[in-house]
Amino acid sequence: MAQVVGRRGSPIYVVILLVFLVLIAALLAVVFYVQNSDNLKKLQQKEQELLALKKQRDKVQNEQIPALVQKITGRDVAWDQAVKEASDALTLQHAQPYANLGLIVAVKGLNDRIEANLKHIKSLEASIESQKRTLVQKDRILAELKKNHEAQMRKLQQELEAARVKFAKDLADKDEQLKRAVKEKDAIIVQRDQEKARLGQERDNLRVELSKRDAIIAKQREEIWRLKGKGRGKPGEVALRKPDGKVLRALAEQQIVFINLGKEDNIKPGLPFSVYSKETGIPKDGKPKAAIVVVNVGPTTSECRIVTPPKEEPIVKGDLVANVVFDTSRTHHFVVAGEFDLYGEGRTDPLGSRRVRKLIESFGGKVSDTVSVETDFVVLGQKPPRPPQPGENAPPDEWRMYQDKLKKYNKVKQIEAVAIALQIPILNTTRFLAFSGYVPKKRLSE
Repeated sequence: MAQVVGRRGSPIYVVILLVFLVLIAALLAVVFYVQNSDNLKKLQQKEQELLALKKQRDKVQNEQIPALVQKITGRDVAWDQAVKEASDALTLQHAQPYANLGLIVAVKGLNDRIEANLKHIKSLEASIESQKRTLVQKDRILAELKKNHEAQMRKLQQELEAARVKFAKDLADKDEQLKRAVKEKDAIIVQRDQEKARLGQERDNLRVELSKRDAIIAKQREEIWRLKGKGRGKPGEVALRKPDGKVLRALAEQQIVFINLGKEDNIKPGLPFSVYSKETGIPKDGKPKAAIVVVNVGPTTSECRIVTPPKEEPIVKGDLVANVVFDTSRTHHFVVAGEFDLYGEGRTDPLGSRRVRKLIESFGGKVSDTVSVETDFVVLGQKPPRPPQPGENAPPDEWRMYQDKLKKYNKVKQIEAVAIALQIPILNTTRFLAFSGYVPKKRLSE
């Protein structure tokens, strides 16, 4: 029974539930309707606003954007093309500083720069105008100078033509004078050759006479020496190989030598001597065993320093000392000629002759320019070569130089010839240095 009752009561609850659901659905429908109505109104309002914006946009697109495009590009193009062209324009070299500032700022900035450039252009135009005026003035001056130059050139051409005519005339006159001078010169040359031949004959005759006279003098001189008992042999050779003194004591370790010559013998510091062995005496070539020089002078003795020590035999007591220039009782007379190489350099010294003269005078001798019977020795260096005779048309300076060289050549030849004729000893550079004991300073380091 209980189950039957339960089945009869359930439809009521269902109906109630259905009614409740219907009410809720109706309520929700009303709410949705109201909201939908509001949304519809809002939608309509938004559509109206959108329509207004669309109209405004269309106005902008149809009126303002074309106006801006026209302002930007100056022609009717699409707005995106205008934007691209504006962007490209702002990337140009002079617009780059305004690339991020916009077209208006760029236009104003470029306008300012253009105005500044226009002012500079006006200044340059004014300067150019001034320079044009200056150039016009210079053109006038140049035209005047050109006119004067052309006038001077015409004058110079006239003077040149006159000078050419005068030169041609003077040249013809000079040619005539030259022809006369050549004829006169030929005559003078013939006369000179004749005179030269005559003088040559006279010179040969004089040489023959001089040789005869020199032979007589030499014979008389030998006779005088023989009568005076000066010894055997030729007079000059005897004096050449005569010692001046002897070694008293030799200190080899101290390089000191004492000789028996002093103030009483006119010895002076700096005087050199050659040292010879007391056993062999002075050889013909004069080559010594050693060379010494006086450093301290006493009354009868002198202290000497060894300049070149002996290579074999030592200096001992009794060895001979000699200097061909020095003499205790008389003054030797010398004649110096030729060119000298005192330092063994293989070339003559331009001052060699003067140096030899000074050496002889410092050693107590006397130097003369010519050989005579009073001459004791002749110091003869290298003989100069005979100069070649210049051509007949050689300039006067060349002839004067030839005459000077020929004069020196003949002088040396004459000195040698007279010395041979008079049997006067002739010393070359090597023998003079050996017999005098002098050692050039440059040889001390060798």
